[in-house]
Amino acid sequence: MPIHEFKCTECGKEFDELIMPGKEATADCPDCGAKDCEKLLSCGNVRPNGIPSGMGGYREPCKGCSGGSCS
Repeated sequence: MPIHEFKCTECGKEFDELIMPGKEATADCPDCGAKDCEKLLSCGNVRPNGIPSGMGGYREPCKGCSGGSCS
């Protein structure tokens, strides 16, 4: 999802905004309405093997092996 994180330079509020591809990544502060919000660098929601969380298919390996197929 194209969700971007912003921080208002006026009141300091941090918030997320859905920005569709092809649109400029700018947003107004939902608290104070300021137009001067900076886009933050976010790491996203990715699991160690590259599968985003919520997509399933990822299991932590057990302590005895690295296969992750133990029951």
